[in-house]
Amino acid sequence: MAPFKHKLVTLAPKAVKPIVASLIQEKVPETAPAEKVAAKAPEKINEPVIPASETVIEDQNKKVVRGILIRNDTLFWSVSPMMALEDFVRMRKAANKFGGEFVVNKVEYDPLQQFITSVGIVVTAKGSKGEGSTGGQGFKPIQGYSGHMIKNGIGVGSLSIPAQLQRETDADYQKALGLFRQNEMKYFKVRLSKEVGMNSSTSYKPQSFDGQYAPAILKRSGIGKSEQGTFVIRESDYQGADLYLDAQRTTLEDLNALPVKSITEVEIIEDQQKKKYVLVSTR
Repeated sequence: MAPFKHKLVTLAPKAVKPIVASLIQEKVPETAPAEKVAAKAPEKINEPVIPASETVIEDQNKKVVRGILIRNDTLFWSVSPMMALEDFVRMRKAANKFGGEFVVNKVEYDPLQQFITSVGIVVTAKGSKGEGSTGGQGFKPIQGYSGHMIKNGIGVGSLSIPAQLQRETDADYQKALGLFRQNEMKYFKVRLSKEVGMNSSTSYKPQSFDGQYAPAILKRSGIGKSEQGTFVIRESDYQGADLYLDAQRTTLEDLNALPVKSITEVEIIEDQQKKKYVLVSTR
């Protein structure tokens, strides 16, 4: 018996010494030694061979270039009105890398070259081909045009694209719409000029109706400023004329009630048939 066991029996009360001694003398079963297992080298995993023409997508949402977002095995594309030709070049390269083709076969900008008014797209992937277009409503910006391509197919004019791409397209549309409204009268004049054909035009700033030449302008052109400060347009000079206030059709009554201080420009156009067009712009 080990020394500490003997001491434990000695110190125990006399009445329980026999019980303690018997407990200590019981053999505790020994644990069998663990078997030695030879370490195995990790099994080699054969990774699939991916053709060079395909792209391995590592992220769930991968923003490649403006207008392109890749999610798993799908490439989503969206054309927004504020895109430039350089953006289409980058989008095409991204589509090529993915294994497809993205071609803009038609694009038109507003007369001030600020936003897209019409666009046509051709998309191909794995033998599938699709094409479509949007726009053509005068000089108004497109709202956007989108689609997708996957490893074995395509979609053009998709109704749903990832939220991130949709937000960017919507933001561009609002920006383009603001530019359109800001320059609406300029666009209107371009359109009207094309419709009228050959013509002559004269423009007047509101200061013209207050200066020393105001009486002569009123006599010659039939427009001026009243004593009450409102615009004057003589009915006898403009009977049958097309009248516009900020690109919208209007009447002689409405123009004659307009405060001159709110006017920024008055333009009078006359075509070869002597028909007149009066364009009044306000702040």
